[in-house]
Amino acid sequence: MTSLPGRGGVLLSAALTALTLLACGEGSGMIGVMRTDTTGTGSGQLQATVQVTSNAFTPSLVNLRSGGIVTWVWSDTTSQHNVTFNDPLLSSQTQSSGLHSVVFQSVGTFNYVCTVHAGTTGSIVVR
Repeated sequence: MTSLPGRGGVLLSAALTALTLLACGEGSGMIGVMRTDTTGTGSGQLQATVQVTSNAFTPSLVNLRSGGIVTWVWSDTTSQHNVTFNDPLLSSQTQSSGLHSVVFQSVGTFNYVCTVHAGTTGSIVVR
């Protein structure tokens, strides 16, 4: 497979990951676990990208529709980071580069942290 440079390659990779995860369905282990809507009404996006940088997730808040996918992209390749949810099936490994994608099927608020860097937090709100 030919590698695409820059942002186009990252977006294509995220899209292919999303299709793969959606095809896997409930058995993928990458499904949200909350069943109660704590977010009110409204709609969000079907896919989002979060940059993992030196001490932040950007954006730190993502509004997502049920069935949507979030892809975290490691932008800071000099330090180790992770995306850690209460549910280990949603969490990434600690790494310094790469991607991590999660499909959120259930509504709710999903908070996450980088356990390597105190204060690095984010939230996914699924409606």
